[in-house]
Amino acid sequence: MSILRTFITLDLETTGLDPNEAEILEIGAVRYAEGERRDHFHSYAKPSGNIPEEIVKLTGITESDVQNAPSIGTVLDELWEFIGETPVVAHHGRFEERFLTAQTTTTFHNTLHSTRDLALAALPTLSNYKLESLATHFGVYSAEARKALADAEILAGTYLAVVDHLRDVSLGLKQQLLQLVQGTRSSLVPILVDLGNEAVKREFLSRIPGGSIPPLPVAGNLGGEDVEPAPTVEKQPVDVTEISEMFEPGGKFDQAIPDYEFRNEQVEMVKAVAESINDNRFLAVEAGTGVGKSIGYLTPAILHSVLNSARVIVSTNTKNLQEQLFYKDLPALAGILDVPFRYALLKGRSNYICLNRWGAAFTNVESMFTEEERIAALPLVIWTEQTQTGDINENMAFDRGRSAG
Repeated sequence: MSILRTFITLDLETTGLDPNEAEILEIGAVRYAEGERRDHFHSYAKPSGNIPEEIVKLTGITESDVQNAPSIGTVLDELWEFIGETPVVAHHGRFEERFLTAQTTTTFHNTLHSTRDLALAALPTLSNYKLESLATHFGVYSAEARKALADAEILAGTYLAVVDHLRDVSLGLKQQLLQLVQGTRSSLVPILVDLGNEAVKREFLSRIPGGSIPPLPVAGNLGGEDVEPAPTVEKQPVDVTEISEMFEPGGKFDQAIPDYEFRNEQVEMVKAVAESINDNRFLAVEAGTGVGKSIGYLTPAILHSVLNSARVIVSTNTKNLQEQLFYKDLPALAGILDVPFRYALLKGRSNYICLNRWGAAFTNVESMFTEEERIAALPLVIWTEQTQTGDINENMAFDRGRSAG
């Protein structure tokens, strides 16, 4: 029985978040067998007190819904019978398990497998990981959400969609995911085991007759052929007069910027920067607020870069200025100067993962990471293969404090 195709999704609606104080109001569960929906379970449970008004507004569950409902003990006995030995999938897993454990004397043996944890590993750049957001991302969201049975249906669609997404991931990445969690308490272990086995079987069958499965890629393999250094080319100087005229009344900047204000100090700075670039000289410039310093040094730097096919590095003291240059000034200059140039954002070392160390860590995962670190590192596996920038800030799943849901 593979958890990829045979499972039960479970959703609870409660009177609060603390299982020692709040109570379960509604339970919904949906059974899938061999990838097909087969059955469902649904029941309200009568609480010991009134339902808080904010919970009524949130869930739509009213006093009339639970007035004649059975006790939570009776409901859970029926739920255990419905579940049996089938693997159970819940969105958070730990939240549902804490409530089920707190409100029954019967030991709950089934591990609750978390779709949220699975999505954190599979889709590390989403903005949040709430069930509603994931369901919307995969196109399985329903307007009936916040009802336990409807949420269990949505959860099933979401789980199957995340599993399908992981099926498209390379065999090597699947095995790296499993390598991180194997031997830990993570509820993802059986899911990743089945995904890996499924992929190995598919890979094997695709190569019969003859052939063999290729070796798995190692993350962080930066090796490659030696590249011959580019021949030395004589530097072409930028035209200081032409650049300074761009800032004069009637020049490029005046034509492109509404209410453009000519600043003599800015022109003097532009000339000084252009001359220092031409002469390979150091230059220290101090200018007051409103002079237009950023445009003043970026313009000659861009034109030098284009003229000489050269790389220019602009180092800022603050991230705010760095982001201003990248998201505001450089795009504006691309339109005003009308010359083709490329630019990229490079942050400090702490914003990037070292691929050499990351690849080396997989040679001995157990000694390199604690159990908690191994689970926390799951979102890095797929992300390191997909990222175009390497900026860890785009990986919303890696920092659990930022991955809402």
